[in-house]
Parts: sequence; C-alpha cells; structure tokens
Amino acid sequence: MTDHRSTGYLKNVLSLAVIFLVAALAPAFASATQPEGEFVVGEVVVVTLADDTQVTGILREATNDKVILEEEHAGGTIIKTWTIPRAEIRAIAALNATQRAEREMVTAYRNLRRYRLNPATSYSGPYYQQVIDRVLRPFLQRYPESPHAAEVSAKLARWRVEYRKVAAGQVKSGGTWITAEQARRLATAYQAEGAAPVVADPSRENSSGGLARETDWNTPRLLRDIRDFVLTYWPYFAAVLVIGIWYATRRFSR
Repeated sequence: MTDHRSTGYLKNVLSLAVIFLVAALAPAFASATQPEGEFVVGEVVVVTLADDTQVTGILREATNDKVILEEEHAGGTIIKTWTIPRAEIRAIAALNATQRAEREMVTAYRNLRRYRLNPATSYSGPYYQQVIDRVLRPFLQRYPESPHAAEVSAKLARWRVEYRKVAAGQVKSGGTWITAEQARRLATAYQAEGAAPVVADPSRENSSGGLARETDWNTPRLLRDIRDFVLTYWPYFAAVLVIGIWYATRRFSR
C-alpha cells in the first residue's frame, strides 16, 4: 500500500518537474525565433518607429513579435524600458561611427565625474596618480574636442595640485593643508583623548580591479548585470531546486 502511494507521489513530482522545466525553458525556445540578421542583444541600436520617432537604447530582446530596449536618462541613473511591437517599427539600425564615438565620450565623461576631491581630507599619493593617469588624462587625450574638455582640464589641474602637496608630505585635515609633522601631532592629540581620526583610503582597488569609488556597488549597470545573470541561469537553478525537493520527498517518504 505504501509502495503504491510512494510511486504515485513520485510520478506526480516528476510530472510537476517536467512541466516546470518546460515553462522555464520556454523563453529560451522563444528567443530562437529571433529573425536572422538581427542585432546582438546588448548592442546599442536606433529604432525608428512608424511615426518617425527614434529611440536609442540597449537591445535586450528581439523576437518576431516585439523589441525591448533600455534607454538611459539622467546620466544612466534612470533606465526606461521600451517594449515595442514589430508592427510599429519601421527600421532598426546600429549606431554609425559618429554616434558610437559620441556615446563612448558621454560614458567616459560620466565615469570621471564620479571621482571628486574631498574638501575635508586628502587621499594617498598613489590614488591621486591613478585617477590622473587612468581617468582624467586619457579622457583629454582621446576626446580633445569634447565640449567637456575645458572642465576636465581644470579638474585635472586641481588633482595635480593636491597630488604635489601630498607628494611633498602635506596632509589635508578639516579642509586645511598641514605638514606631516603637524599631522602627527594632531594624531597624537586625538589618541590622547581616546579617539583617533578615521581616514578612509580610497587608493585600494575594488574586487573588479578598477579604482575604488563610492558608486562602484550602486550603479545601474551592476544591477543590470545581476539581473541578466539571474534571467539567463534561473531555469538551471529551478531545475536543481525541483530535483532537490523530489529527492528530499522521496527520501523522507520511505
């Protein structure tokens, strides 16, 4: 009697697992219907609608029925998702060379704006040098005609001034530049009072190998990468979960 119930229950679990896996893998089969010659998911494209409106964004999905784009606003902090029926699309085109260069320049400018001098404290010498050599100078060398060139040049000059002061042994404390000896005396005074000033050292690199900054773990791109990973591999996670439930049920039903 128990064997018959266990066998029936096992069949129900397996049937449920098959149904669940079919449903989970349905998007993968649907993506196979993407027309040949279409653009690669993740590529930036320009979609022209039937009324001549143009939408520029990152292609997230393209099927025979619809196209899904992500359009960035406010420096990439706001993402608008467009789901456009194929019937409303007149043309889809990749960015031309000029558009691609413009987008790369905007992205590079948005990135360097995240690096700011601290009005209260100074950074370590290596951090100044890394920002100067890996962020600010490369932007001016690659985009000398950028409308932001004058702004970035002024920013580079300010970073160089502070870097020279730090290289000479000075330290910024409370917005005031003091000598290394004065900084040591100040630290000794803090310690005598039972508390030492906490100075963050942003010169360390983050886990991805890039320069550390406050926004490294709070960017829309990181969130999109996590989302894309989950959407890509969740059928496998689901399959493992179902098999695990089946195995546990079979084991404890004995």
